[in-house]
Amino acid sequence: MRDEGIHPSDRRLQKSYAALQAKALIEQRQVVDSEDILFLAHVLWENVDQQQQVTDIIRHHAQDPVSHTLEVILEEAQDIMNGSANGHSTENVLEATQKMKSLAQEITDLKTKYPERENELNAVHKELKQYLEELTNSVLEPIES
Repeated sequence: MRDEGIHPSDRRLQKSYAALQAKALIEQRQVVDSEDILFLAHVLWENVDQQQQVTDIIRHHAQDPVSHTLEVILEEAQDIMNGSANGHSTENVLEATQKMKSLAQEITDLKTKYPERENELNAVHKELKQYLEELTNSVLEPIES
């Protein structure tokens, strides 16, 4: 974060340790888990303008690559769905469908690379299929008045 010009105070850093311990305790654990570090994205920024940047930095360093990629894919899929909600023209839906299929292909590639994460990847793949079905139905079903 310092490379990006973000310098949380020593006091804030000390309080962040307590926040991590509290998060573990709330989840009935005696030890802070590596996933808890993602919580620091809510603690370490100095002003609102830095919030997204701090979140990205922490995710990059604290989150495993598969979880991070899945999170990005789901965010993109949601953006695609939100964008297609604005207009259900055939052209918009076709473009959204192509983007969604591209995201599904990323999941398939991850399944090949990380077979031990198949259950988690299948859950996201299933969600993408539901989005694709919604897109298809938005064009094929007549609009009721």
